[in-house]
This record gives sequence, C-alpha cells and structure tokens, in this order.
Amino acid sequence: LPGAAHGATAPLTCLTATVHAAGEADGPAPDLQDAVAAALSRCHDYQPAGRFLSGTAQRGYGVPGAYAAAVQHVWRRDGESVALVAPPDGLGQAAWEACLLPLLAAAPGGPSARHAYHPVSFEQVRFDGELGPQVWVMAVFAPGRAGARARADVTVVGAHGRRLAEFRGIHLERLSESPAAGSRTGSALRLPEFAAHLVEGAVHAPRTLASVLRGALTPARVRAFANSPAIPAPLPANAASGRDPEPRSGHEAEEAPRQPEGAGPDGGRAAAGMPTGPAALVHGAARLLAMAPDGIDPRRPLRDYGLDSLMAARLRQQLLTEHGLVVSVTRLLGGESAERLARDLQGAEIP
Repeated sequence: LPGAAHGATAPLTCLTATVHAAGEADGPAPDLQDAVAAALSRCHDYQPAGRFLSGTAQRGYGVPGAYAAAVQHVWRRDGESVALVAPPDGLGQAAWEACLLPLLAAAPGGPSARHAYHPVSFEQVRFDGELGPQVWVMAVFAPGRAGARARADVTVVGAHGRRLAEFRGIHLERLSESPAAGSRTGSALRLPEFAAHLVEGAVHAPRTLASVLRGALTPARVRAFANSPAIPAPLPANAASGRDPEPRSGHEAEEAPRQPEGAGPDGGRAAAGMPTGPAALVHGAARLLAMAPDGIDPRRPLRDYGLDSLMAARLRQQLLTEHGLVVSVTRLLGGESAERLARDLQGAEIP
C-alpha cells in the first residue's frame, strides 16, 4: 500500500509469503470422500442459497454480485459447515475466493453472531489441482475465548473426491463496528489476492514468485523477488466423469450386501410387483418426499423437490440394501437429473 496517506514515503508491506514446490514424494492429493461424508453427517441445518445470503446480510456482510450465486447448498452447525459451491465463470483464479464463503455459515450463533470478522493471515495455503465447475467445501470456524479473534480452516474437494486446495490456520479478527452500521462489502470473506495469484502459478505452469505475486507487491518488492524459485505445475488429476466416485455423506456402507444365491440384485422384488433397477430411484425418492412417483420430473435433480441430506442418506441405504444399487449421497444431492442418475444406476447393479 502507498504510505503517503500515513505520512510516510516508503510503501507498507501488505503481506509476506513463502512458496514451496511440492515434490514427487508428496504423492497425489488425498481422497477426502470420507471426510466430506463425516462432515455432512454432523451438519444437519440445511440452508439453500437464498437463506445463506440473507443470513450473511443480517450479520453485516456484503457478497459481491459476481459471487452471489456461488454457494448453492449449505449444511451447517455452529463451528462447521459443508457447502456445494459453483465458482463463478469469467473470474480466472479469483474464482477461488468463492471457496471461502462457506466460512460465514460455519460461524457460531450466540453473542459472536453480532460481530463480523476479517482475515489477517493464513498459516498455510496449498493447491493440488484446478478448480472445477462444482466443488465441495468444508469449513471449520473456532472463535477465541474473548471473541476478538478466531481461527478457521477451509478444505476444497473436487467432484472426484480428492483435495483441490486447503487453507489452514486462517486467523481472523473481529470488526469493531456493529453489523447495523452497514454492509462490509466482502471485508471478511475475500480471499487475499496473494492466494489467488499463488493458485494461478500452481495451476497453469511454473512461475517465478514475482509473477505469482504480481499486483500484490509494489514494483520495488517485485524486483527483489525476481529470482525466487518457481511454483510447480499441478499434480496430475484424472478428469471426473459421471461414474467417478464422489464425496459422500457419512452413511455409506463398507460394501454392498451379498445377494442370496440365484437371486438378482432386486432380491425377488420384481415378482412382488415392486419397482426394480433404476425405477427404484424415483419410487424411493417419491416415498421419502411423500409424493407420487409420476410427480417427479426425471429431467430435474431430486434436490429440486426438497430432498435433504438425511433423506438422501436413507434413499442411498434403501437402494443399496433392497436393490443392490450403489450411489453416493452427494450425487443424490447434486445437480444431476434423476434420469442421469438412473442411467448410471443401471450399470451399477451388483450381479
């Protein structure tokens, strides 16, 4: 920042960062499907996008328009949240900022809810892969005893279940003014620019630290970093497909049950006139939602009809135990149509 406003001629340091290249010994990014599953099983307070945004506004936060539609679904409890996030298009690496928004849902209620926080430092920021069109974000928020400070962690998980990024040891300070004084436009929810620039180097190609931190440092400081080590290219990641495993909700069985000898995956239910195969998906969802099966448009996702995480867990278990069909809770809660899920279930039947 220019120092003129403070009566000084020298620039003020906005940030410092140490960048390390990930070596081959680090291996691939960890599979966090079970971690997402466990978090979903703990967070039972569901918030659709509109309720999430209204809640942040009541606490005095302003979410920039480009990010307003990023958080699509939130499951929370005091101190923790899980969210399905669709990073906005056209923002380049700045789209990573959307992954910090679920922190606002993790902030506990009670007296601390009357205050807002802004980040002052990150202990560690790590990037393992490119940001996809839809990701899962796990956030943990822990205020200090006095409430003046807080610590948070955020982990971003891709549709394939592997970690894409993590922000560890986010230190936040409470803003002194009252939320009623007006909206703090993004003050507590913006990812500092240095993190977005670090991603740009990690995702695309090796860059010098000067290019990674461009725009975050003054020209004099950029020249001082001109010979810094390069940021590595990302670890290889397989593109996710409709059949890739996805993060789950915490109710998955270890394996599908064995069928009686001579019985098909439906355990004789076809003879009893019960829905079998992929049709069981729509019928099972309709039963949980207390509606007629023909009232579900297969071109729409089940979440459009109000399917929540607990219902999805029950539906997944029913499909597995009654029909031998395997599908994760996060897919049931995702944006895929019932028709698409049914097609995949046809190939997932257990012989």
